[in-house]
Amino acid sequence: MTSFNPEEIEKIIYEAAIVPELWPGVLAKTADIADGDGGVLFTLGRAGVKWAASENIHDVMRRFLDEGWMERNSRTGGVIERGLVGVPRIVTEADYLAPGQFETDPMINEFLRPLGWGWAAGTMVALPDGDIFTVSIEKRYDRGPVRGEGLERLNALRPHLARAAMLGTRLALEQMRTAVGILGAVGLAAVAVTRAGKALVANAAFEEESLLWAFRGGDKVALVDAIANRQLAEALDSIDSWKGQRSIALRGKDRSVSAIVQVLPVRRRAIDYFQSAQAILVVNRKRDVSTADTAIAQAIFDLTAAEARVATYLSLGKSIAEIAAENGTAEATVRNQLKSAMQKTGCHRQAELVKLLGELLPKPAGPIE
Repeated sequence: MTSFNPEEIEKIIYEAAIVPELWPGVLAKTADIADGDGGVLFTLGRAGVKWAASENIHDVMRRFLDEGWMERNSRTGGVIERGLVGVPRIVTEADYLAPGQFETDPMINEFLRPLGWGWAAGTMVALPDGDIFTVSIEKRYDRGPVRGEGLERLNALRPHLARAAMLGTRLALEQMRTAVGILGAVGLAAVAVTRAGKALVANAAFEEESLLWAFRGGDKVALVDAIANRQLAEALDSIDSWKGQRSIALRGKDRSVSAIVQVLPVRRRAIDYFQSAQAILVVNRKRDVSTADTAIAQAIFDLTAAEARVATYLSLGKSIAEIAAENGTAEATVRNQLKSAMQKTGCHRQAELVKLLGELLPKPAGPIE
């Protein structure tokens, strides 16, 4: 256990709230001054589990998640059940495990102890956005529990860890507020949402598009077009993947396209442990793109030039074979380009794609380049 300089450790804790990449080092330092062997941080909530760990326990935490132990986490469950979330002190096994439970607990005896770990001391904090933030100092099983001077030092740091989590959450929300505000300034309606579709912050332009969407369950964004709403749920569910639909056509009662909703993933510069937003939804009204050139419509749906060319040929009544012949490509290539274009636009039939792009793309005046 190294010497304890409160001002030094407080400083790096608050720096990590602003620069998330610093958390692994902060956890290692905190464990060291508390006579622990490693540190783990994780937030649990609407964006799933986001975590960091000191280098020496990083692989253990990865296995913990991959093998499904988070769902059987006796620590988290015990702390919540006993009303210890937010208590102004560090908690240990004596607080959240019943007498004798340490010797029989599956997580401890089937996972942690075989890897040489087992003891822990930490804190859980409920964040303003509803997520739960946890910092846990881990100690090897053969060294015994965290106690004495190490526990006292952790208790001295606990208020700073909690405030750093609150600061990180507020900064993340302000980042999203700035992002949707900038989109609003250029005339685009936008809202930041979680993976489940819960609205976190919206700009005024989005509020004005009430004919396109509604709130369900108080704060969940739902598109009025039922088909588009299902596509939105699917897009958010696969938001971490590079594949999948990212632009969704909204149709009116006559089934003509009235707007396009783009689902923009929120990509973090590393891992932002306090960022609940998973995507920004941006509304493009049909009037904004229907008179534009093909390149802009391509960009909206992220179509390649080849995919847009195939769709345009189809709208002119050409067959797959004719398109392949005119472009000097194999029919299989054209079919793959067509399949990709349909996936990106959310169309399930060729006729749907032709109708959708026919409403958005200008008819070519001459040969298609």
